[in-house]
Parts: sequence; structure tokens; C-alpha cells
Amino acid sequence: MWILAYVKAYSGGRWAGDWIEHFERAIFFLKPLPLDYSFLELYGFTARPPMGNALYACFMAMTQPDFTHFQIACTSLNLLVFFPAVLLLKRFHGGRILAGAVAVLVLCLMCNPMFMQNAIYAWTRHLCAFYILLGLHLFLRSREQPESLLLPVLSFASLAAGLLVHYSVGPFILTFLAVYFFDYRDQLLRLHFWRKVFVIGSISAVILLLWFGWAVLTYGVSGTFLSNTAVTDVRQYSTGGNVIKILLNLFNSLVPYPLRGVSLPVEYNASDLLYYIRDYFFSIYQVSLFPMMGMVTVPVLLIHYRKVIWDSLRSGSALRSVWVWWCFASVVLGIAVHGGYDAFGLAHICLQPLALLAVVFLSASYASLTPRLRALLFTGLVVDLLLGVALHYDLMGTGPRELLFLFADSESFEQLRAAVGYATTANFQAQLMKELYLLGEFIQLPQGIFRSGLLGILLIAGWRLRKPD
Repeated sequence: MWILAYVKAYSGGRWAGDWIEHFERAIFFLKPLPLDYSFLELYGFTARPPMGNALYACFMAMTQPDFTHFQIACTSLNLLVFFPAVLLLKRFHGGRILAGAVAVLVLCLMCNPMFMQNAIYAWTRHLCAFYILLGLHLFLRSREQPESLLLPVLSFASLAAGLLVHYSVGPFILTFLAVYFFDYRDQLLRLHFWRKVFVIGSISAVILLLWFGWAVLTYGVSGTFLSNTAVTDVRQYSTGGNVIKILLNLFNSLVPYPLRGVSLPVEYNASDLLYYIRDYFFSIYQVSLFPMMGMVTVPVLLIHYRKVIWDSLRSGSALRSVWVWWCFASVVLGIAVHGGYDAFGLAHICLQPLALLAVVFLSASYASLTPRLRALLFTGLVVDLLLGVALHYDLMGTGPRELLFLFADSESFEQLRAAVGYATTANFQAQLMKELYLLGEFIQLPQGIFRSGLLGILLIAGWRLRKPD
């Protein structure tokens, strides 16, 4: 909330417009908009599931139906993802929740650009991740208690609820189902197993029917299931073209764009040095899977567990692990469900939960890291905080109304776009035209307090990460 109180405008990379669409969708529940209303003049109501925006609307109905209160509702619900992360931390830490491990997790998340961006940005991705991680925690518990009916019911009910927040839960539902049937493969011919599946499916179906039942009755089958961009964009390609597109998107999401010789489009290329640096790293941290976890998270884990990894590869146990295949399938399906091609990567569409899992696992492993690996981790956190968090939010502390003089004529508008990039300018312009005020414009948090807070995070991280446990 401290950073939210500093932000006066959204910007970063090529991200523009999503925050307006989600605000309008929340307003849809509060004001009598027509059922065929076009959000951003592009998307119908059924192009996105409604639950996240309906929850934001409930908060706004109790407070004020303006963008400021919408922001507060978004960030509050986005931060719920921390709680299932702690539950998984307990599991990875041998069934114990230690204050030291939780403190490391908090520091890693505060320094993680992906986590901070999705916590502050006014959309539903972290709320969606909350339901996925909660579903994973309950699913893991159900594997330990195979006779339990309640735990798998709650797990898939959580995933069903998450699907009503964002359709990116879909790939995870498929991979969880695959693991579930694999676990009970020796019971596929038993009636008791199918009774259990029927109960799980029925309760999940009831949750999903709350949305899809109404949507089909109101908009029809095609209007409900064929309006999402995952469906509309895929029609542009042939079958073979879609396969090639998926493979290219997968490669682009795993290998950051600078390593592939890709540059930001000219219209998104800011001439201002600070905006250029911010957008350069923003487009690495937010859309590439491994940087989403933190620049050194994967190297630290690979070095620390190198013997375990090598032994499992030699023995073949890694290839027999259901969770290795679960991760692999979740990545592939999470990229495949996107309808279009993106030269920079698509990890931000579905894969934030996997990135959060890596951060949680790193935090659980911290106590056993060598001093050199701890030093490497601290260095990585400093780099992430400075290049992916501090600079990003420092620039977002400048609001469009502070740059009104640049909108005096069309020439000055072009000058602004050349200076800070197309996406930043588009967000500025939309904020002014729609008369939307962000929380930071009301609070006017001094820049010195914001920067002092960031310095405090670095000092606390340095002190905490030096402790042995």
C-alpha cells in the first residue's frame, strides 16, 4: 500500500489499457451498462470471466465507485496470494513455519519485479494465482490423505473459482486432473473412484455454472465461449501455423528477448534514458519465465541442488517424477492457450504461479545455502530491486497531470511519446481523457519517503540474509 500511495500513473513496457478495462468491468456491476457494451471498444462482457471484477465492485459499492477505491480493492485482493505461498513454504520447509523462512520469503517477494508489478497493477492475475496456489496446497494434502473426499473437492473447487477470476487457470486444471488420474490409475475400474470423481466434478460444475450458465442464456454458446482472445486470435492461423506459433512463443517465453537479438518496436522505444532502461528490463522481468522468478533464483537453486539434480538425471527418477511433468505441461499449455504470436514472450499470461512457486522454494531452501550462494542471492535481489522495482515505481510517481503542458498541441504530444514511449503516453492520455485519479495523486507521497523506504528494504534484506536461519 505504501508503493500504491506513490503511483500516479501506470506505465512499463508495452502494457497499456488493461487497467481501464478491468475498472470498466467492475463498474458494469454498479451502473446500468448495456449487455452488449464494448470494453475498450474491443471486448464484449464474456471475453473475460467476472468474479474478480465483481469482488472489486462489492468493495466499491461499500466505499466509492471511483478508480482510487478500485485500486485499493485490487491490491488488497492481489496480496492474498501471500497466504497460500506461506502454506507451501511450510510444506517445503518440512512441515514447519519458521519466522526466518517467512521473513526471507517476504524480502524475496518485495524485491521481485513480477510480484510487485502484479500486486500493484489493477488487474486480476495475482488473485487468480491465489486460487491456483491454494488449490495446489490442498491437492498436495489430498495426496497424503487418499481416503479424504473433502480435500480434493476443496482443491478443484478452488481451481474452479480461479477460472471465474481469469481463464489462465484452465491449463492448471488440466494438469491437476492429469496428476489426479495418474495417482489413482490403479482404481480406474472401481466404482468408488468414479463416485469420488462425480462429487468433485459436480461441486466444481456448480461453481462454474454460476457464470457460464447465465452467460449462455444471455449471450448464447458462441457469444460465451468464442469471444475470448485465446479463441479469436487463433483463427488467424492454420493448424500448422498454430503449432509453429506455439513453439515460437514457448521459445520466446523461456529466452529473454535481448538474448535473441530482438529490440523494442520504435514506437515503444523511449528516448529518455531512464524510461528506456526501465522498459528494457520491464520487458525481461515481466514476460520471460526465468527472470520472473528473479534474476538469480534459478542459478542459485541449480547450484545448490546440483548433486540431487545430477543423481536424479542419471537414475532417471527425474523423468519419472509426476511433478516434473506437471511443471512441463503447465508451461507448455500456459503458453499454448494464447491465441497470438508475441516476439517478447508470454509468461505473464499464465505462468506467474510457477514463478511464485520457485520463489517459495528458494525461501524454504535459504537456511541450507552456503555463504557464497547467500551472497549471490543478495546481489541478485539488489539488482532486481533497483532495476525492476525501484526505477519502475520511481517513474510511475510522475503523473500525467504534471505533464499537461506537453499536451498543448499535437506536436508536443508526439514529443512526449518520443520521450517516454507509446505505452506510457497512451496510459497518460487515457487517464486524462477518462478523468481517472490514482491513489498517489491524492496522497502525494514525497519522493524522499518512497526512496527511503526502498533503502530500508535493502538494509533489512542485507541484515536478515546474513543470519544463519
